[in-house]
Amino acid sequence: MLQALPAPPGEAGLGAAGAARFQLSLELTIRALNESDLDSLDWDSERAIRAPDVARSLRERGDAVEWLGAFVGRAPVGRIGIDYERAGPSVGHLWAFSVLPALQRQGIGTRLLDAAERRLRERGGRLAEIGVERDNHNARRLYERRGYTHHAEAVGHDGEPITLLRKCL
Repeated sequence: MLQALPAPPGEAGLGAAGAARFQLSLELTIRALNESDLDSLDWDSERAIRAPDVARSLRERGDAVEWLGAFVGRAPVGRIGIDYERAGPSVGHLWAFSVLPALQRQGIGTRLLDAAERRLRERGGRLAEIGVERDNHNARRLYERRGYTHHAEAVGHDGEPITLLRKCL
């Protein structure tokens, strides 16, 4: 649900640039992705995992992989993959983590990470691991604020160098 709220008193109305200011309130739901969600996932950058990749991982990997989505109404605005086997026993590898660019820095990513970490703990995970591209400073800051620390250097799915960060759950 989107709800437009007037800006605080003294800030509403047309400013010097002729623009009105409003605050938006979004009702966010985080849940497992399913096949019917996949067609609306391809809003992301060209480096991202696409809907066919998500579908293939769900089909081929079964319980070893789980996908969570953040939704405003029925529209996905974020997603994260959890691979329960890739990084070894009791380590969950988080991947393809993304939030719709227009809604970044609103706490959606933090809530997705919380949900993914909760799922890892429920499945007996003791560590969460996530890769970040070296030039993605905003994402790295988010992960470090959430308690992730440097683990190793690696190569991402697209051949780019990444840093693997880990966090004790």
